[in-house]
Amino acid sequence: MVGAGLRISCAQDELAQALGVVSRALSTRTSVQILSGVLLEARGTELPIAATDMELSLRASISAEIEGDGAIVLPGKTFVDIARLLPGNDVTIEHRPTESVVHVTAGNAAYTLNTSPASTHGAACTHAKPKLSARDSPQVTEGSHSEPHPSRARGFTSSL
Repeated sequence: MVGAGLRISCAQDELAQALGVVSRALSTRTSVQILSGVLLEARGTELPIAATDMELSLRASISAEIEGDGAIVLPGKTFVDIARLLPGNDVTIEHRPTESVVHVTAGNAAYTLNTSPASTHGAACTHAKPKLSARDSPQVTEGSHSEPHPSRARGFTSSL
């Protein structure tokens, strides 16, 4: 139903916290642009959020009111920064596939972000999947890694 559009409403603090967790896996490599994105997958009343740099993949999930099903990839760093600064309690994310954009609104703030194809990002997030858990955030549900740099693994324990 992504072709018909997607509308997500969620709490600003939950969105910012989940993005803060998954943003640790955003790639800084400019040669693989899709790895600098955050994947949002709309499923019923749950919004899984994922990021990967191919060495580390992190997922978090928040409750949301969702109209439509589908997945979108947003520019990671930009979306994380916006989510942190949004005023008010509620955030609305509207995907307009015909324009390849997402409109993010909260209070009197409004932003428009370009989207990327979710199918490309999803393939990147599905490589090896050992479980990870965060001591500080029970929202992390799964992820994978292959010998991440020690500074990137701080705060996480592997349950391999």
